[in-house]
Order: sequence, then C-alpha cells, then structure tokens
Amino acid sequence: MAISGLGGIGKTQVALQFAYSVKEDCPEFSISWVQALSMVTFEQNCMEIARALGIHQGQESKKDVKELVRQRPCAKAAGKWLLIVDNADDLDLLRGLRQTEGLLASLSESDDGLTIFMTRHGGVAQYLAGSDVVKIGKMEKQEAVKLLEKLLIQKSSSYDDEIVNSNPSLDIEDFEDP
Repeated sequence: MAISGLGGIGKTQVALQFAYSVKEDCPEFSISWVQALSMVTFEQNCMEIARALGIHQGQESKKDVKELVRQRPCAKAAGKWLLIVDNADDLDLLRGLRQTEGLLASLSESDDGLTIFMTRHGGVAQYLAGSDVVKIGKMEKQEAVKLLEKLLIQKSSSYDDEIVNSNPSLDIEDFEDP
C-alpha cells in the first residue's frame, strides 16, 4: 500500500502509528523502516537491517547486502514482517534506469509481509500500490498555518493573520498534488 500527501502533512505520523499498532497487536511481526532518498541511503539502511537481523555477509559471498536482506523475509522461518519505505518519490530510482536495477528489485514480496510506501506524489503512489493508496488530504486553515510556521526559518507570531488574511483567494488546495 502507499500513503501519499504533501511534505509535512503527516504521512510519517500515520505510518509510525500504524507500526506501533502492529507491534502492539502482533508482536511476532518484524518491522523495518528504510529511506528511498537515494540508492546509497537505501543500501545503508539495508546494512543496518542486516546487522539487526544477524545477517552476515561473508567475504566469500558475492551477494549484495540488499539481496541478502531481500531474501530473508521470503524464507518461511522469517515470519511476518512490515517494511515501511519512506520518501519513495523518485520513480526512476524506484524502477531503475537503463542498465541499473531500481530500488524495487531489492524489496521482498511474500504472503507474510506488507510494504508501505510513503510518497509526496499521487502518481508514484498509484504506480507502486495501484488502488491501495491512502491520501492524506486537505488541511484546515489552522493546520496549514501551523505547517507554514514549522517551515519558516524566521518565526514570528505576527505571520498568522498577516499571511492568511492578506491572500483571501488563496486556498490550501492550490498547493495539493494534482
């Protein structure tokens, strides 16, 4: 499945809450979180997962750590798992280009697992999960002001009314992903 919405709108909070609920209700699940910012970041996350799972890449093994981590959840003994892929925004990185494999080729698929992708782009979410997309929607005016305050470098309480009221025709929908 995929969770999509603007940056800062709460995708991470939704995924975290879901992960905590899964861990509380189903403690047998193993839960992993990886970043899809770049292949380097993803590989670093895979190395951390490999260490946590006790997967050792022997010097004689030519297998990539991504491949070792991908194969582990597919084994019946691995049990149930949840993988959260954060910042899955770059479709070229996910699918791969020309001669390079994309990040998706390194992800496990099994009946005992669930992968959740978090992305800012509705089209990417639909590509990754088809109709299994949860869109974090439109913010109320106060939520938008709070988000704006979080993003401002120089904070001032006078921004609230000044910004919001100076643009009465401005609607938060103007900033949503098409």
